[in-house]
Amino acid sequence: MIRKIPILLLITILTTALAGCWDASDVDKLAFPLCAAYDLHTGGNTGRKQVDVTTLIPSLSPEAPSKVHIQTLSERTTAYARQPRNYYDADEYLPGINQVLIIGDDLVRKGFKNYLDTLRRIPGVTGTMLFAVADGRGEDILKTPAKNFPNNGIYLINLLEDAQRKSFTPTVRLFELFVNLGPGKNPVLPVVKSNRDRVIINGTALFRKDRLIYLCNTDETRTLMMLRGLKAQGYYPFVLQEKGQEERGTIFVGNSRKVKIKRQGDEFTYLINIKIQGIIVEHLNHPQSLDRECMACIEDSVARSIEGECWRFLDKMQNELKTDCIDINKYALAKWRRELTPIIDREEFIEQAQIKVQVEVHLENAGEVL
Repeated sequence: MIRKIPILLLITILTTALAGCWDASDVDKLAFPLCAAYDLHTGGNTGRKQVDVTTLIPSLSPEAPSKVHIQTLSERTTAYARQPRNYYDADEYLPGINQVLIIGDDLVRKGFKNYLDTLRRIPGVTGTMLFAVADGRGEDILKTPAKNFPNNGIYLINLLEDAQRKSFTPTVRLFELFVNLGPGKNPVLPVVKSNRDRVIINGTALFRKDRLIYLCNTDETRTLMMLRGLKAQGYYPFVLQEKGQEERGTIFVGNSRKVKIKRQGDEFTYLINIKIQGIIVEHLNHPQSLDRECMACIEDSVARSIEGECWRFLDKMQNELKTDCIDINKYALAKWRRELTPIIDREEFIEQAQIKVQVEVHLENAGEVL
């Protein structure tokens, strides 16, 4: 009996201390931001840059007159823009739930790193948050309506999350973005544009660390993806010259990359091997089934076409941008990190590097003619 009393007391204390959630809140009293946008503007009489934080918050209450609430708040810093909410918003704001962040054109030209600092300091922020650059203001992207979707936030999540699976467009998440700010690396982000009644992907933004340096169109983005080794799949047009006639068609392909590096003193040579695999989905002016000889001609034509696009992109990258946009300096760092870390991000390093590209194309299936 004496032994049972302490045991009963211990069970009572544990039951009282562990039961229940002391900080629980009703769901309809919480504000879950689904998407956000950061923009810059010159504020008031101070002439200082202020950040505009726009949030898209679905209405959880079935009695709410609108299904979504979009609000823009301006402050001196990103995190401090949350403060005004406490004075008039009855709901508890939970920034860690956010799934998409659109960064405005003005902000990325100034450098985005300081404006995203708060995302690395809040443990609840998801590392899988999707990122994109707005062609204009991010606020306008969030306010663009999305047909056949509950709200524009759901549409943006689907658009950006599936981009790399459906086309030659990068899908970039929070953890990838910060990793690509390290020595020898530079991030890329998809560009989205408000096109009257919908948001579309309009290319890719190239950065030197956190500052925008160039906007690629969709064709340049496809070349970038192949050179950078970002696996994707999509359509590619080809042109053949047969017996004095021009024949056109389309293939659906995926890509992969291997990189080797050689060094002689201070001279670095990168050997990039790009492999393209896919099927022919269209061949105009060629009604009969394709034989192996015709397939080889198409493979050779596509390989030469992609190599030409790669050389043009590399020429711009080395002579104009002078920045490693294709993520190859990491191979040099892997072998000579201590020696190269202080100089790897200098313009002359990538400018003076020798970069060679070889493209292999394998079309495994020509399909059947009906």
